[in-house]
Amino acid sequence: MPSGVEHQGASNGRLVFAGAMIDAVERSLDQRAMIVLIALGVYVAVGVAVAAAFVVFGVTRVLPEHLPVTVGARILLFPGAAVLWPYVLARWLKSSR
Repeated sequence: MPSGVEHQGASNGRLVFAGAMIDAVERSLDQRAMIVLIALGVYVAVGVAVAAAFVVFGVTRVLPEHLPVTVGARILLFPGAAVLWPYVLARWLKSSR
């Protein structure tokens, strides 16, 4: 009977070791997922800030001719400016007006 207990303990030790490795991999994946989600959140926050500033102040600067931009057009521009904020910001900074 003692040999059966030793064998059972050895297999449990292997399972615990494998379980610890799986736990470490899951924690690593959780950390990576959290980093990706934080980066996505920062991207969205910066995009909303840049888009808000762009539709209020910058949209008339990037147009080739000085034309009035209606509130409806600004509302339609906001989501695209938020998603494509790096491009919008670069164009806005390069504008000569």
